[in-house]
Amino acid sequence: MKKVYLDSNILILGAERKEHEIVKNLSKDGVLILYISDHATVELHGKVFPLLREKDIALRIYDKLLPTGSQQIDQIVIDFVNKKRIAYENARKDEAEEWSYWKGVHLMPVSSKFAALWATSPYDSRISFYIQDELNLLEILINSGIDGKDSLHIVQAICGNIDYFLTWDKPLIKRIKKIEWLRDFKIMTPDEFLKLGLN
Repeated sequence: MKKVYLDSNILILGAERKEHEIVKNLSKDGVLILYISDHATVELHGKVFPLLREKDIALRIYDKLLPTGSQQIDQIVIDFVNKKRIAYENARKDEAEEWSYWKGVHLMPVSSKFAALWATSPYDSRISFYIQDELNLLEILINSGIDGKDSLHIVQAICGNIDYFLTWDKPLIKRIKKIEWLRDFKIMTPDEFLKLGLN
């Protein structure tokens, strides 16, 4: 069985790409083991959390301002609060739909030391030696021009001994392929992966 890491954009796009259904079925058939990181989970929830904060701030404004004595101002505040509430509820709904597409497929947590400490935060500097090799790799990737969030994914995939890293981020794939020491890192789009005919 091949170990395949799914980038956040694959989780988010879900049913929008036919290739994902094939990857899901290969996993269900025992051909692939699909992995995600806690970082991907945070990225998916990342759309919801800021809107939750905005909704809470809007509710505090509502609580402090109303009633103002002006029907027009009161209506503006009410409309503002409702807009923030609806945006938050829509983001929650979108997040639930993104995860529901992957229901029925076991998405394994990637087994890097970095991921283990990420999940057990708060980070304790006394055990930084435990993940020093992965922190060094993260720094090298960032210094090679890879975005910090993308670098986190790459570190966890490399340290989790993943066979294939799937992403729809073509600029990231190009950047990785230009880094000499990552020449053997198998990063590709799902359609490129499926053309390998591993099933």
